[in-house]
Amino acid sequence: MSVLFCGIDLARRIEHAEAALISAAVAEAMRRGTDGFVIPVAGGVAAYGEPDAPFNKVAGLGFAGVPAGAELGAVEQANSERGAPTVVELSNLADPEILALLAGRGYRVLAFEDVLGRAPRWCHTGDSARDGDPAGARGGDRRLGGRDGRRVRSSRWCGGARPGGVRP
Repeated sequence: MSVLFCGIDLARRIEHAEAALISAAVAEAMRRGTDGFVIPVAGGVAAYGEPDAPFNKVAGLGFAGVPAGAELGAVEQANSERGAPTVVELSNLADPEILALLAGRGYRVLAFEDVLGRAPRWCHTGDSARDGDPAGARGGDRRLGGRDGRRVRSSRWCGGARPGGVRP
């Protein structure tokens, strides 16, 4: 059985990394002259870059307190002025009071995303606890096939994927 290793601290780091990425993308869109915004909201950001952009949302919320109604009102107003809905992406590990606050303001759940870190069963990073192999019993190095037919050592793939996907 694989071990989930995403607790609240890692979820916070992932959410903050996403908020930083969204902020940078919106800043770049604004440099091109779009009518965007980035508004800090209770440890996360509310962002709008341009119409129909995937980063038009509130992200990183829920790990640094509950936002005040006025904060959410400012975000809702800014989106409304641009003809955009206010979309909140909320981690399942975020402060549960935020879900109640959003429901009280008329928000509804549209989708779920599970972004909990878990090492693939064959991923050997050198950290047996992180690999989901607490006893360190698995050994060897499996090979993965890429779309182009080349074979890659799993340790090389995991070494490259882990820093970008697990350590935001």
